[in-house]
Amino acid sequence: MQGSNTRAQSTLELAQSAGVALDEIAAAITLITERNVVIASASEEQAQV
Repeated sequence: MQGSNTRAQSTLELAQSAGVALDEIAAAITLITERNVVIASASEEQAQV
């Protein structure tokens, strides 16, 4: 029984860590998307010159 509890706790901690990592990845993707919009806007402005 103790082994099952230990494994369950370990699995829970791993899942929580994965959730944190996914949140960080999502934030990074948002930042990259925002930068891409800025770059695209700058490219359009330069193309009009």
